[in-house]
Amino acid sequence: MKKCTVLLCVLMLLLSGCTSKQKNLEKEKLVAINATSFFQQRKDHEFYILLDSATKNRTTEESLSHDFDEITQLYGESLEMDAESVQAIVQGNQVLVNVPVRFAHGWMDFSYTINKTSSVTDFKITASDKLDENGYNEQQYVYKTSIAEANAVFTKPNGSEHAPVVIMIHDKNALDKNSTIGVNKVFRNLAYTLADAGIASIRYDRILMDVDMEDSLYLILEELEAILASITQLEGIDSQQVYLLGYGVGGYLLPWLAQSLDVKGIIISSAPSDHLEEVLYQEQMYLIQQDQTLSASEKNIKEEETTAALQIIQSLTKPEDFSYDVFGYSPEFWLSLKEYHAIDQAKLLSMKMLITQGSNDYQVDTNEYNAWMNGLKGKSDVTFKYYTNMNHLLSIKKTTSGLADQYTENEISKAYIMDLIAFIQND
Repeated sequence: MKKCTVLLCVLMLLLSGCTSKQKNLEKEKLVAINATSFFQQRKDHEFYILLDSATKNRTTEESLSHDFDEITQLYGESLEMDAESVQAIVQGNQVLVNVPVRFAHGWMDFSYTINKTSSVTDFKITASDKLDENGYNEQQYVYKTSIAEANAVFTKPNGSEHAPVVIMIHDKNALDKNSTIGVNKVFRNLAYTLADAGIASIRYDRILMDVDMEDSLYLILEELEAILASITQLEGIDSQQVYLLGYGVGGYLLPWLAQSLDVKGIIISSAPSDHLEEVLYQEQMYLIQQDQTLSASEKNIKEEETTAALQIIQSLTKPEDFSYDVFGYSPEFWLSLKEYHAIDQAKLLSMKMLITQGSNDYQVDTNEYNAWMNGLKGKSDVTFKYYTNMNHLLSIKKTTSGLADQYTENEISKAYIMDLIAFIQND
């Protein structure tokens, strides 16, 4: 009897502890929901007073307002928050709370770190895992590497049981599953148009989004291998009809990534052919010249800095030569490319290839496409497609291409989509 009484007391204490924790989580969720409401209504002062001194040192009402203006410019006005989908995760003495908010151009998460006194100690806006309600048959799941795990989305054509599947590989700095560039979600739009044609696809968040570590070729390969392994859990696809679509830098690295993978074919879209650092250098120089807010002297300074960055990469012999990212990549990444030649690697592949390029792409110009054509001339399993006026976002834009492209939502080029479909469906 005594033992039963002791056990009952322990059980009650455990239950009360769980109830207390649950109440705290609900309280912290409410703090985040209220803060989001203030932010949505542009009550910047009310939002600011929720932040404690740790955040005040680096956040002001003015900067909050500026951040919100930038988000609104990219994603349109915020329309609603999904209070029922708020998530709270205990991390030590703090709780991380995510509030999904729907903007005109998609969902974002307002992420708050809240301490035990219900003070917000950190705040940021990130791409949301919440899927758009769009009528497409989509499944979100977790894929795992030896380092961490991240989210992937499988888009399946309605009514299809043996669909070919395309896995999409990211360009520089577009690390979320949708390949979000400004208001454009390149991979999401591709997934929808492919689904309409009976082709499945997988798009995934890169591990780098959530893990503080350096990029590397081997991390990109490990992510891709994990995604390929995940297709065994997906229904309605033909595992013998798997294609890889490398976009931008993803396309440049694709010949190396694909060499050890069992896939049907690869698609290289808007990708450098060699010497990535020189392509990124030319991109930066172009943007400097296009920037009307800079004076002539300011442009000269930025051009000199950009040239110095290129020289650093070209003279690099060991990681210790510099301790910061150049053109968005670590010294380890640049060192790993020293002996890599995309065209030479592509010559060794035995799978079929489609290489595409737009004439109005300021990030990867026509010279790169011509290099692919000349380098792979005579290789029978390669198809080349060139599109007049297509920009780096794979959409048609007849005016001069530039950074402003990302602020206008555009559809994927119909000609580009039709060629992708024909390449995949015609064996």
